[in-house]
Amino acid sequence: MAVDELPEGVDIAKLESRPHIPSASVMLSRVSGDGHEILLGHRSPELPAFPDLWSFPGGGVSRVDRKAADSHPEWLADRTGDRLSVFTLLREMLEEIGVTPDGNGGFMEVSDE
Repeated sequence: MAVDELPEGVDIAKLESRPHIPSASVMLSRVSGDGHEILLGHRSPELPAFPDLWSFPGGGVSRVDRKAADSHPEWLADRTGDRLSVFTLLREMLEEIGVTPDGNGGFMEVSDE
């Protein structure tokens, strides 16, 4: 039997193709005294989608991201293929973990005020 053949009598249902949903996520890491640390967020168990899941910050591209990108063509103008994804990441980082780039290659915490 070749690697790409199914054993006799085994039938696998065909997967239904679904449309691509644009999204973005980010892996934030840092070097600490104990090695490397990677930031994961913990989703609330009460959420209807992916409850109690540990994941990287991120989410789907929204109308807000599209509007911000369209309203400010000069922002991130050098990013051609992934520009909208970067807008999405910046919004998701702020919403989910309360941080934003500090303009100097690092991040800063943003208060609710």
